[in-house]
Amino acid sequence: MVARLWRQRWLDLHSISMDDLSVEERLEDLPRPGTPPRLTANQICQIEELACEKPESSGSPITQWTGREIADEIKKRGIVDEISPLMHLGYSKKGLRPHLIRYWLTPAPDKRFDEKIAEIKLRAATPP
Repeated sequence: MVARLWRQRWLDLHSISMDDLSVEERLEDLPRPGTPPRLTANQICQIEELACEKPESSGSPITQWTGREIADEIKKRGIVDEISPLMHLGYSKKGLRPHLIRYWLTPAPDKRFDEKIAEIKLRAATPP
């Protein structure tokens, strides 16, 4: 369906010379109806990154984020001026569920990981 719309749009613009309308301009997305997005892609990335952090790293005394706590932290960090505590409901669309992350299951990074892998490969390459 979408390919058909783009193809038709390209054909409609075919009569306009390439000097008047470049390929990049032909492929630009048209303005969409409705209210423009309130958050930029950068802000969304920062919010998702925050949702995946431990609350303790922000100096918060809680062990798991709630909608209210994460909204307050977003405003405190200056990512946005105003945000609803219900914004966390949009996480389910992306598979993020910060309230269900069990931090104690996530091991700390091993500083010797690369060394250990190299040692294992060496042992596997050496015949017994």
